[in-house]
Amino acid sequence: MKLAQSRIFLSLIIVFISGIFLCSRVLFAEGYKKDSVRAVNDNDIATLRVLVTNPTSANIRDSEGRTLLMSAAWCGYLKIAEYLLENGADINARKANGITALMLAARNCHADMVRYLLDNGAYVNAQTNNGKTALMYAAERGYIFVLEALVEKNADVNMKDKKGRTALMFTAIGGDTDSAKFLIGKGADINVKDNTGKTALMLAINNRHASIARLLKAVGAKE
Repeated sequence: MKLAQSRIFLSLIIVFISGIFLCSRVLFAEGYKKDSVRAVNDNDIATLRVLVTNPTSANIRDSEGRTLLMSAAWCGYLKIAEYLLENGADINARKANGITALMLAARNCHADMVRYLLDNGAYVNAQTNNGKTALMYAAERGYIFVLEALVEKNADVNMKDKKGRTALMFTAIGGDTDSAKFLIGKGADINVKDNTGKTALMLAINNRHASIARLLKAVGAKE
């Protein structure tokens, strides 16, 4: 009887110690992750070199599902991005909504980062769950230098998102005339309609972007 009780007691002690060990490992991993995320956000490559040394550590994600490379792309930290890719970061990793590092760089007007990512294998025509591409994000914001970088690497100017909108339509909504001229010059379809039947010209008029509306009419666009 005593022997059986001793064995049960010993088993409970082993389970308790194992639980403590597991919790310690989880807490350590979380602290390690936070330190790596902080190093990227602070553009602290010296600390990052200590924390990130292999593909596993290079591909950790923050609480919002962003990889370290995504954060570097958003901030435009080229040296950080280079180091992460050297250590196995997945250049085409996605958030739950389909966002990639390339899209984040395009959204934040980091043309040099966009070029670097494209030169290293980023999918130029990758789409989010809603169908948006890096080109659409840049077009919406009127980032002409980013548009140029993307088109140089064969971004499809006539791809559509889930609402049927093209990059030219996003430019018509955003209002940058130079971006509209650029996309038209690269073969953007000026008369294609979205899922609601609207053309780029209609969207320009609806958003009171008169200069884009005049440009579209001048090249033969129809309402």
